[in-house]
Amino acid sequence: MNKDEKDETYFPDFRNQRYPALFTTNDMLVLGAMKLLLDRGVQIPQEVAVLGYDDVELGRMYSPSLSTVSVDTAGIGRDAVELLDKLIRGEADLPKLVEYESHVVKRQSTEGRE
Repeated sequence: MNKDEKDETYFPDFRNQRYPALFTTNDMLVLGAMKLLLDRGVQIPQEVAVLGYDDVELGRMYSPSLSTVSVDTAGIGRDAVELLDKLIRGEADLPKLVEYESHVVKRQSTEGRE
């Protein structure tokens, strides 16, 4: 089975809503999946709702616009650099858990789906 044949085996599952939603770990990955689904005629969000994670600007300009989980990536990066600096200098222990606020930004890719 070549790559195109393998890709085609998954699309009926989206069309019959066996997979009613798609979520990935970052927006760029899900935008690629959306393009593939749209190229194959899958309707977003009517046949499959799509949700990303990290709220990149491109997701706002895409059609349909991408619903996403927004996080403070700049703050996470800043805190990671500060923690790494302290760890290298021996001024801090590795924390067991670091939590950040996040929220869902609803756009067209999940419109009408809950």
